[in-house]
Amino acid sequence: MTVTLSFYSRVMLSQIIGNYPAANLKQASVYIRILDKMRITDPEVAATGMVVKDSRIHWELPSPDYGDKEVSFEIEEAAAIVVALDNSPLPIKIGDAVWMTKLVDDLSPKPVLVGAPELAKAY
Repeated sequence: MTVTLSFYSRVMLSQIIGNYPAANLKQASVYIRILDKMRITDPEVAATGMVVKDSRIHWELPSPDYGDKEVSFEIEEAAAIVVALDNSPLPIKIGDAVWMTKLVDDLSPKPVLVGAPELAKAY
C-alpha cells in the first residue's frame, strides 16, 4: 500500500510512533520498520535547516512540496500506523487531525464487493 506523506506528516508521524508504547519487541519491530521507511534523511535535514530547540523541532521548507515522499507499507505496517494514530499518546491538534484522518482512511482496508460488478464500478 503506497501513500504520499508530506514532510510535515513524516515528522509528526515519527513523533507519534516514536512515543507509541509497543506491547512487545515483535510489535516494536513493526514500528521500527515504519520509521525506517519514512525517515527524514540527512540531506533533508540540511536543506530545511531542521534543528531541535527547547524540545521543539524547527525547520523551513525550501519549497511548499519539499520532502513529499511516496512510501510503501506492508499490510501489517499500515494497520500498525492506524492503531498508533487512533491511540496517539500525544495530544492531537485539530489541524493535525486533517492529515491524520486522511492517512487512516488511505491505509484502512476497503471493502471488496463480490458478485456485484455493477456496484463495484460505482466505487
